[in-house]
Amino acid sequence: MHPEPVSSWVQQHLSQHFSWPSLVKVDDFIQGINPLLVMVRKSTIDRMFLLNHFKSLCPNPVFTWAKKHIEASKVWPSREEVDEYLSIINPLCTLLQKETFNYMYIFEVFQSLCPDPLETWVKKYLVSYEVCQRFQDVIIAATCFANCSCS
Repeated sequence: MHPEPVSSWVQQHLSQHFSWPSLVKVDDFIQGINPLLVMVRKSTIDRMFLLNHFKSLCPNPVFTWAKKHIEASKVWPSREEVDEYLSIINPLCTLLQKETFNYMYIFEVFQSLCPDPLETWVKKYLVSYEVCQRFQDVIIAATCFANCSCS
């Protein structure tokens, strides 16, 4: 049985970040919660307990993270974002004796969710900024300019 504050924290983290936390966040939470658990005579928790809880609720953190990234931005992440994500997720996978992730796997996940990020981004841009009409005006103006026989 999971102590209630642990379950709440895990669910809250997943709902906000859609992936597992960094080791720093795990350690900070453990250092904060264990003295309280001792005070109310409950058993303390360790990294493995907490990480297994994340693993049970979010078995494939890359897929969940990628899905939320695509929903939010409609494009694939930058190389820096992937590097940052791998630096967080792989140490946790190593602790759980789970396979680590690499660029190719992350690319394949994003490819499956969003095969053409440029087209998706353009559509999102046009819808979100309502520039379709202005875009058409620019095309008309450019066509007129191209047909103009200026000397």
